[in-house]
Amino acid sequence: MNSETAHSEYMTYVCAPAQTQPQRRRIVNRANRMWAFSLLALSLALPAPGQTNGAETFKSKCAMCHGPDGLATTSMATMLKVPSFKSPDLVKAPDSQLIDATKNGKGKMPAYSGKLTDAQIKDVIAYIRTLQK
Repeated sequence: MNSETAHSEYMTYVCAPAQTQPQRRRIVNRANRMWAFSLLALSLALPAPGQTNGAETFKSKCAMCHGPDGLATTSMATMLKVPSFKSPDLVKAPDSQLIDATKNGKGKMPAYSGKLTDAQIKDVIAYIRTLQK
C-alpha cells in the first residue's frame, strides 16, 4: 500500500458521509466494550494491591517459628516448644480453633488480630491444611 492509497483510505474514513457515522459509532462502542470487559476480567484475576496468598503470608509471618514446612524443626520452634502442624491434635483441630489461636495468640505465640485481616488468616489456615497432607 503506497502513501496515496493510505491517505485516501484515511480521508474516506475521516471524511465519510453522514450515513457511515452510525456504523463507525457502533465499531467504536464495540471496541470500548471489549476493552472494558478485558480490564474487568484482568482486575478480577489479579490480587488486589497488598493482598497476598496464604503461602506468602505464612512464609513472612509464621515460618520463622513453625518452619517452612510447618514441622516446627527450627531452633526457634524447639526453644518455644512450638508443635508441628502434623501433630494429631492440630490435624484434628477445627479451623475455628486455629483461627482463634492466630487472632488472639496462644502460649508464646503473639496475637495477629489487627496485623492480619480475617481473609489473610483464613488463607494461612488453608495453607496450613495443605502442609498437613
